[in-house]
Amino acid sequence: MLKDALLESHWRPEPAPYPTFTRPNSRLVLTTDAFAECLHLADAAIATTGTGAEQAVGLVAVFTMPGPGPQFTYAFAEAQARLLGPSIILVLEPEQVGTAMTACLHDANRLQHIACNGRQRMGQVGAARAIAQRLHQSYGEQDRGKGTGGDRK
Repeated sequence: MLKDALLESHWRPEPAPYPTFTRPNSRLVLTTDAFAECLHLADAAIATTGTGAEQAVGLVAVFTMPGPGPQFTYAFAEAQARLLGPSIILVLEPEQVGTAMTACLHDANRLQHIACNGRQRMGQVGAARAIAQRLHQSYGEQDRGKGTGGDRK
């Protein structure tokens, strides 16, 4: 069904490890297990989960919409948009994503503002790794200070 809709909209299938479609100046990769890789290749993301949207905000413009499930409701999506600022573009219906994304991706000033906002709100890429390394280093220093011998009861 999705493949038919893409083909009717002039997307062309491309051989790749994941279902991939292209048209001039655009590439669409469909996957459920390469999130980080896709974000680093993307100009924008469509998110219907809270955590996914938050992770994407540091890298790209995120288009989000409430879903039918109990977790990602309109109230949640609206609160997340307020929290994460202009990097989140909230639309009410899936049909609105294309128009909103086209307008956003053609506005260089807006994209610059989104990039600055993402870095400000989420930090630089690699922050989680740096935090983990620092914690590991800190706990290693504490362990060395306690020594390895002595009574253990």
